[in-house]
Amino acid sequence: MTLDFGAIQQYHAHTGNPKYEWFIWLYQCNWRLEQGGVFVTGCEDEREVMEQVQSLNGKILMTLTISPLLDLLLEFQERYTLRIFRHAGGDNDHWLIYTPDAFVLTARGDTIVYQPSDNG
Repeated sequence: MTLDFGAIQQYHAHTGNPKYEWFIWLYQCNWRLEQGGVFVTGCEDEREVMEQVQSLNGKILMTLTISPLLDLLLEFQERYTLRIFRHAGGDNDHWLIYTPDAFVLTARGDTIVYQPSDNG
């Protein structure tokens, strides 16, 4: 799953689509979306229901918290919360967050990597 959030920074030259402050890519993890503490949808739901997570596109990220297990808690405006739980083990990337400063924050295996993005 991928999401774009935050303010629009520019538009892609070829597609005309907006490029936002933040971009997240979830690969080897489970997730659930809540609004005001109420479950909205999760990664195992029907595709039509999962599309509700697209309501986060363009929202402002208020806080980002990484747990010792490399799980994420993303809190957005309008009381949206995205909880992301990485799969344990392996050396693969579990999630990537492209930041406004042109870096990428990656949960790789059991470590966090923060490095310049080649997508900047």
